Amino acid sequence: MDPLMEALFSQAVWLAVLAFPLLLAGGCLCRRGRQWAVAAAPWSALPAIILAIWPPAAGDYPWLLLGSIFSLDLTGRIFLLFTALVWGSSALYARGYLVNPARLQFFFFFFLLAMTGNLGLIMAGDMASFYLFFALMTFAAYGLVVHERDAEARQAGKVYLVMAVLGEVLLIAGLMLIASEGTTRLADIAPRIAVSPHRHLIIGLVLTGFGIKAGCFPLHLWLPLAHPAAPTPASAVLSGAMIKAGLLAWLRFLPLGEAAFPAWGMVCLVAGLIAAFGGVALGLAQSQAKTVLAYSSISQMGLMTGALGLGLFFPAAWPSVLAALCLYALHHGLAKTALFLGVGMAGAGGVWARRVFLAGLLWPALSLAGAPLTSGLVAKKLLGGLAVFIPSPWGEVFTWTLAGSAAATALLMAYLLLLPWTQRSRDRCPPTPRQWLAWGLAQLGGLYLVWKVVPGWLAPWGAKSPGWSNEAALSVLVGAVVGFLFWRLAKKSRSSLLPPLPAGDMLLLLYALGRGARQGWANYGDPAVTRLVRAYLTFVWQGPIELFGLHSLLAASEKGLLRWRVSGGLFLLLVLAFAVMLLR
Repeated sequence: MDPLMEALFSQAVWLAVLAFPLLLAGGCLCRRGRQWAVAAAPWSALPAIILAIWPPAAGDYPWLLLGSIFSLDLTGRIFLLFTALVWGSSALYARGYLVNPARLQFFFFFFLLAMTGNLGLIMAGDMASFYLFFALMTFAAYGLVVHERDAEARQAGKVYLVMAVLGEVLLIAGLMLIASEGTTRLADIAPRIAVSPHRHLIIGLVLTGFGIKAGCFPLHLWLPLAHPAAPTPASAVLSGAMIKAGLLAWLRFLPLGEAAFPAWGMVCLVAGLIAAFGGVALGLAQSQAKTVLAYSSISQMGLMTGALGLGLFFPAAWPSVLAALCLYALHHGLAKTALFLGVGMAGAGGVWARRVFLAGLLWPALSLAGAPLTSGLVAKKLLGGLAVFIPSPWGEVFTWTLAGSAAATALLMAYLLLLPWTQRSRDRCPPTPRQWLAWGLAQLGGLYLVWKVVPGWLAPWGAKSPGWSNEAALSVLVGAVVGFLFWRLAKKSRSSLLPPLPAGDMLLLLYALGRGARQGWANYGDPAVTRLVRAYLTFVWQGPIELFGLHSLLAASEKGLLRWRVSGGLFLLLVLAFAVMLLR
């Protein structure tokens, strides 16, 4: 092929991954185009899957944003492959799950925008592009969280938006410090940060800012509220794909493998261990399957956070840590997607239908627990191999901790699988053929990737196809037996075995502290100061409205903005305006 034609073809492939879902998102706003946009949405992930399997050469786009670079290393290929599969199967599931045409268009508008951001940040090779796509994914996902428009969704949306804005503020500060080091190419960032005089501040901002999206303890406040409140296909992408964007951001922006940072490594290890076991304990205190899955995601992300801490502790172990994290993200993303989609159908139908779903959910649940012959076992073996880098006796403690986490995950999965027998789904309609097909695609696609595709990619790092392990079988068996006993006791009480705890855990504590502070000020504070503050706030916010008589104008404006086509069009226009501004 002619070099010029090859370069043009390469650029077209990179842009097609982003242009296709963006075009469909715009079609959802048009009266004549929304039908074909919704119909084509499940195919929007196909270019990304093709790109991950046959990646072209890196592409430079000096005319885009601040000079965009698109490239895929092995880590990017793995993340792009399972992320595209998660989005594609969830889009197909949504076609059968959501029956209201107007709500379907509303859902797919934000779904496709968030998907564009998620795929774009994986391909991004420069800091400006990564941040733009990350922000697009973050704020578009708000429309997925509040889709149901009930009190639960609104509360979850508020918490999600507050945490998202906090994360963006921290990220902007961190990325500005990184840019001051003289580079914006992701491949050159880690060595610069390792020797930067601001390296500890940068690491702290990156860990915290991206840790919110990754659901890292104690920054996970939004996750157990958003997952149950969102529709099932949105929950699948939130857990299966979007929280992995935070993990990928850590891999891109932290100085991993460049130098030892024991203090930050200890922070990640402690936070990871608390999340790994605390997520299981909190999940056992829930009585809704989607909430249990949300806390399971917190627990699994805790293991990945702990592995990241090992990479910060021991730079020599980083290649092995990276292989383990890539495989862990792959198997967790696909297994959790299959679980969410299956749980969304398990509550509907009769006894025999629920038995079929229980059998179908068994394999991804076993994979999360690290059972023999599953991808989870390969990921846990790669993590267990890191014990050789840890001085004695902590290496042995680390090995036993992994075994304990496997048993704890098996316990939680056993409890989850038996919950559909004691509860009914919100949607009592039987699953549609599209839902069956999407669930099967997530199951079979995940099996094929972890047995055939990715082991070959990760072979230089020590990854192999799933095999047998007596230790893993024993851990899973112990967890399953204890989980069955939990379920038997929960079935008798029609509730969770542990004292019931509303989703939100630490957020409930913050609410209690806030109420206590307000009550304390009301009882012991100065009434004159309270009246002065209220008068000032009333003057600042209500004074101009009273002065110019803007009540009717504001009411009409608010009513117009509540229409999703108006708010969605303004959001898309804002994204395009920002892109054009950077382009100029």
